[in-house]
Amino acid sequence: VPSHKLVEHTFVLSYQEAKDQVNELLDKHKHMRYMWIPYSDTVVVVTNDPEDTFDGNIPSVQVQSVEERFQPFRELLIELSKEANSPIGDEFTADISAGKNNESLTIESIKGLGFGELRDACLAFNPLDVEHVKRCNKAEAEFWRRSEGYQVRPSHELLQFDC
Repeated sequence: VPSHKLVEHTFVLSYQEAKDQVNELLDKHKHMRYMWIPYSDTVVVVTNDPEDTFDGNIPSVQVQSVEERFQPFRELLIELSKEANSPIGDEFTADISAGKNNESLTIESIKGLGFGELRDACLAFNPLDVEHVKRCNKAEAEFWRRSEGYQVRPSHELLQFDC
């Protein structure tokens, strides 16, 4: 199948809203996925439809800046680092220069980390503690709320899953 442009819409629903709307969303969109965030009432919905089905009327709502979107994770990681008096787990110190000398993390020192790296670094402090996981998932839910919006990109870029 040749690459073609898709309009991707990312938005957040409550669990009940996602449950109530599943059939309507499946009928309306060419591609759709749900991502439930455990211990939260947050379901991330991502739909993708061919650009030509919009007749040039693509909504102009755009996602927030990377800085705004990643802020909840970055702030949580710094907070966890201070609470634990440790930058983060050993498997992440290679990626974070401040972690090499047991120095405090700063927004600048973790700016290069992406969504998955930030989430994993936050969870690494205490991955088996349910209250800790809830705290991390709260930051993830806020990340997705700040990521709501539309984008138009080639299908091969949008129909892959980053976990």
